Amino acid sequence: MDRTKAKSLIQTITGEFKKMRTELLAYEMTFTALKEALKRDYPDFVALADGSLAGARVSPALHETIRKQFDVPLEMVLAQVSRAETEEEVERLLLEMPTNKFVN
Repeated sequence: MDRTKAKSLIQTITGEFKKMRTELLAYEMTFTALKEALKRDYPDFVALADGSLAGARVSPALHETIRKQFDVPLEMVLAQVSRAETEEEVERLLLEMPTNKFVN
């Protein structure tokens, strides 16, 4: 892979990570602000919210969603790369890989 294509691929991947991190931080900031705003009038809210978040992190439904969104497409791409017969074919697969398969 030439340097221009490699740099473009790295920029695309980094851009997707930035979008995900921005979204995650926005939720985190909102969650923290809600807990702070409601803790005086609803003292049990902070514990309830933290407990709900902890439960969501281990939720089978959440993990199945993540598996379908990331693991299944990743396995397909890795299989295609394994079947590729040339470096050029691997490069083409990497450059054509739609990031929206993984990130929505």
